[in-house]
Amino acid sequence: MKNYYTILKEYQERNKYKVISEPEVMLQNDENLEKLLKFVIAPSVGFLSIIMTAVILLALYLIFYALVEYNPTIWDMLGSKHLG
Repeated sequence: MKNYYTILKEYQERNKYKVISEPEVMLQNDENLEKLLKFVIAPSVGFLSIIMTAVILLALYLIFYALVEYNPTIWDMLGSKHLG
């Protein structure tokens, strides 16, 4: 049974002449990240910001609707009912 180091040594021997320079690998990685940013991250952030804006506007609408509909005084909002 081969251990990790013998397998690693065989792999290095086999791929000794296949040279991939590090900048090419990084460039390919950058292209993948750029595609991910362009097609996944940016649209999802835009979509979620629209949803969050709608939720905040709905909450503000409901608060102001309740204030106009029920017209509470400051004492009602503070919870004091026994002021005479």
